[in-house]
Amino acid sequence: MFFSEYLPKFLKVREQGFINVCKMSSVMIIVITGTPGTGKTTLAKALATRLDIEYISDKHIIDKYDLAEGFDNERNAAIIDEERFAQALEQETRDKNAVIDSHLSHFIDPAKVDLCIVTTCELGTLKKRLQLRDYSDQKIRENLDAQIFETCFFEAQELGHNVLEINTESQIDLLVEEILEEIKKQETTKNCDI
Repeated sequence: MFFSEYLPKFLKVREQGFINVCKMSSVMIIVITGTPGTGKTTLAKALATRLDIEYISDKHIIDKYDLAEGFDNERNAAIIDEERFAQALEQETRDKNAVIDSHLSHFIDPAKVDLCIVTTCELGTLKKRLQLRDYSDQKIRENLDAQIFETCFFEAQELGHNVLEINTESQIDLLVEEILEEIKKQETTKNCDI
């Protein structure tokens, strides 16, 4: 049954909108991805706190596993190999429950993930948030384009994740409660036969 039958209007499930209830591991891994500035960190921290599980940021993984391969001065960002990043995430979360916050988190093996959440927001809101971060005009344009073309959503879907898209302009507490409801609905089928 598709989750879209249950979700309120501010949660949108697209095509593969199922929580991965049949994965082999007993740990819960939730990845929260999306264009920078769409509310990943706020949602990830709130969800991790509510679930009482570890919050893992991309910065933590990049520093701990020394993943920066250089620095892109034009974008003012570290250069990260997605495959090495995904391997480090898998190693970091091997035996623990976690909410992972990164615009690269969807590169982790979908078989190891319970739910992949892609955050979105209105373009005007996104532009203001990125301006507050002092992003260059070029970096703002690139991120707005990524949002317009739903880059993170389509990458996650292409990689085989079960994707839940969330507009974070609603109250975070309400979003967290709705995510928890969906997780709870699936608990009874988590140990299904494969």
